[in-house]
Amino acid sequence: MPIFQREKISPNNFNLFDSILIEFERSLYVLFGTPISNQPNPAKTKESNNNLSFEDKVHSCGLMRINHIGEICAQALYRGQSLICKESEAKELLRKAADEELDHLIWCHHRIKELGGNSSILKPLWYVSSFFLGVIAGVFGEPYNLGFVVETEKQVESHLEKHLLILPKNDQRSREILEKMKEDEKKHADEAKNAGGVELNFLICIVMSLMSKIMINISYKI
Repeated sequence: MPIFQREKISPNNFNLFDSILIEFERSLYVLFGTPISNQPNPAKTKESNNNLSFEDKVHSCGLMRINHIGEICAQALYRGQSLICKESEAKELLRKAADEELDHLIWCHHRIKELGGNSSILKPLWYVSSFFLGVIAGVFGEPYNLGFVVETEKQVESHLEKHLLILPKNDQRSREILEKMKEDEKKHADEAKNAGGVELNFLICIVMSLMSKIMINISYKI
């Protein structure tokens, strides 16, 4: 069992070098391993994929691939933030959110496979870039650190709402996953805001939105 898995060992017991090694191992686990979900998969409908046309399968797969990459980005972002974070309560909130995002990632991956598709070949790039963005965010202190969580979750919740509107009507399994994810994202945003997260500068929000759009356009296809 990886030493980082589900934070069985407190990262406070390690020095910075140990923590970096743990994060490197976790990145390999997330990107190339077979993570196990803590929460049950919310896709309870026993539908057959035969109910979906080829075009619907391709579309659903593209949407779920976007959400899979979105969860990889969130996972990496929060891990990067928590690596720098010094305040124990904020660190715990970030790592708890990252664990729940890992569940989302697993559900999306399973659904992509059910639809006969593959996850994005660019996921290592997205993970690394998001992790370093998280490290940068963490440098600015806990209020802004948590503010990044609030803004990230707001943007994720917004695009989940759009996906629920354009998802093929017959794809109930994907819909159940996205609805549960949307519920969790709102909870993460509320927790971060209540813990002292501040509103980010609108220019930062715009840059985050533009980066998200680039990721969405690319991940839908590859």
